[in-house]
Amino acid sequence: MRALAIVIVLAVFGLAACAVTPESSIPEGYVSVPTRGDEVASAVAPTGNRMVVKRHPNPPEGTLEFWRDAVRNELVDGRGYEVVESRGVAGTGGAPAWEMLFRVIRQEGPYLYLVTVRVAGGSVIVAEAGGQEAAIRPDLAGLRQAMR
Repeated sequence: MRALAIVIVLAVFGLAACAVTPESSIPEGYVSVPTRGDEVASAVAPTGNRMVVKRHPNPPEGTLEFWRDAVRNELVDGRGYEVVESRGVAGTGGAPAWEMLFRVIRQEGPYLYLVTVRVAGGSVIVAEAGGQEAAIRPDLAGLRQAMR
């Protein structure tokens, strides 16, 4: 099961250009762009910030806590990100979701990566947004709302 989790988590990450579905909304200042691969929604800002929503099959034992931990472990242990914030939030329709904000120093400077995870029926839905810290910080409130 751990190998399956790692494969799914690795597939979940990787921001790419992506149409908005009922699973998300577009934050102010962003525009919808075509999806690729397993993406169900995508938007981009003129600053280069991106928001992507992906839906994956969820095994019966894949709880919200499982996916929260898998995402956090992949980014922290696997990619060297630091956790800035981590909290439970009300997702779509009041369903529980988990929101995490990560930070990493890249060659071009500090980078923030916002991830919201929720489990809906037989799916795990992961919304991701990232960009250079100075460019994305003003967008965080709108992204948080859109990604729930």
